[in-house]
Amino acid sequence: MTVLKKVLFATILLSFTATLSAQFSFGVRGGITLPNVAFNDEAEEESVDYLVYMGATFGVVAELKISDHFAIQPEMMLTQKGFKIDYDDYYYYYYYYGNNPSSSETKFRLNYLEAPILAKGIFGNESISGYVAVGPVFGYAASGSTYFNGRKVKFGEDEWDGFKRFEVSASAGAGVGLSVGTGQVFLDLRYLFGLSNLADDDEFKVWNRTMGISVGYLHSL
Repeated sequence: MTVLKKVLFATILLSFTATLSAQFSFGVRGGITLPNVAFNDEAEEESVDYLVYMGATFGVVAELKISDHFAIQPEMMLTQKGFKIDYDDYYYYYYYYGNNPSSSETKFRLNYLEAPILAKGIFGNESISGYVAVGPVFGYAASGSTYFNGRKVKFGEDEWDGFKRFEVSASAGAGVGLSVGTGQVFLDLRYLFGLSNLADDDEFKVWNRTMGISVGYLHSL
């Protein structure tokens, strides 16, 4: 057996052994999101304010604890993103829609199915612990809608033209956990930094930016 094969075999064996000895937990997580978007210079308009549009997030969580200080946490979440547009020039709406609107604000809601895969650094003791978590998030915009002048319109297939529904983001956050029985209740704060351009245009670029606050419970198996 060559040296390279020996090293590869040892690496696989150690990974398999670590997985067998890992502590596995399963649970749920839910909370609120505070999403907005960022634009490049070509997409920005001086007469438009892009505002936070609060949403929700919930889903299931698994934790594979490799050691006392490190764990892998995959999740499957439904996360609401979006933004509000407020035109400084109120007459834009009168001209564009041909009537007198009740508000110059338009809301865009995007509902994502997301799969975060986070690496967690853990510190503290068995009763109470803190952690930091970072990792990639893979998302798909499952549905969307707009809300303007008292009317909500769901996205049909035509409304997704020019919009990329798949998204890759980076997540970073921190939290605290409290042991309860055979599990742990936790509270965390995260920031989701969109890396993918949502627009199907190299010049017109839009990225999701989302702050999230959530609580959850992990049950040790």
